[in-house]
Amino acid sequence: MEQPANKSPEWLDLKTRTTSAFVLLILTVICVSLGGVAFSAIVLYAAITMTKEWENLVEDQAPIFRIAGYAYVILPCACILWLRSIDIASDNNLGFKIVFALIAIISATDIGAYFTGRKFGHTKLWPSVSPNKTWEGLAGGVLAATFTGMLFAPYINAPKIFITALLVSPLIALVAQTGDLFKSWIKRKAGVKDSGTLIPGHGGLLDRLDGYMFATPILAAIVYFALRS
Repeated sequence: MEQPANKSPEWLDLKTRTTSAFVLLILTVICVSLGGVAFSAIVLYAAITMTKEWENLVEDQAPIFRIAGYAYVILPCACILWLRSIDIASDNNLGFKIVFALIAIISATDIGAYFTGRKFGHTKLWPSVSPNKTWEGLAGGVLAATFTGMLFAPYINAPKIFITALLVSPLIALVAQTGDLFKSWIKRKAGVKDSGTLIPGHGGLLDRLDGYMFATPILAAIVYFALRS
């Protein structure tokens, strides 16, 4: 059957993207819940896969890009393993809660930015790198992340609940979107649309997890200093 002419390719691809994202989210939440070997195994698999995708993206670039890619992949993977392992006397599930909140906040950022950008987006954010991203979409993503952070703050027993959520969640959203733009810039330099073909509707694993690459180390630093204070 012929598709209606008034539907853009982005909307036509939404079902595939949503299904893939949902399946990946369920698998990730299960592994995060289990922790231990299961979570370490999926992080190791992700690290190996993303390293290969990165190497393919920068194979024609200067050697420094290849070397930088190892830090780009290994640092966030190490940080999320550390976050999941956090266990304090007052809450032995704190690591799970923090990682789950991170997933929820970045997911909310992506969803909020996507739909707000599609509905209200007019002002391009960085058209030469990511022509579909808009300032309106970014604002929608930050608002969605802030709301999600406020929902999770009591669950994590964060001190000064709303102030913490209002400061940390928008920061995570902005850093995640920066990570998305950075990966888009790398893909532009490589002249490719996606980093891989692993996930239907999304491309490679880097395409799906780009927001975590910058946001996870930032959150790990915040949590580290919060636990020491």
